[in-house]
Amino acid sequence: MTKTVTRRMRAFVAVLSLTLAGPLAASRLAFQQTGQITAIATEKHAIKINGVSYRLAKKVAVHATERSAKDLDVYSLQSGAKIGYSLSGTRKKDQAPEINTIWVLPGNAH
Repeated sequence: MTKTVTRRMRAFVAVLSLTLAGPLAASRLAFQQTGQITAIATEKHAIKINGVSYRLAKKVAVHATERSAKDLDVYSLQSGAKIGYSLSGTRKKDQAPEINTIWVLPGNAH
């Protein structure tokens, strides 16, 4: 093969690997854990994910992972929805961990 063909093939492979790995890497960085909402009480700032209790931050950010969907709010979350979430760094003694960011995963009805 010529040097030009080899360079073009390397460039193609590099672009292809970035295209395929980019969304996967970004989704891993966007949230710490995933699960399914088993109960939610927004007025109490409480949520259960896979049966585990968490507190909702006062200003929890709720995002959609699908490009066509707009960002959501905590009141749009429903039991049974599959989500990704991140915990805040602080935890008060004798309280459930606090969630500060939620991503509604693809395949959920909003």
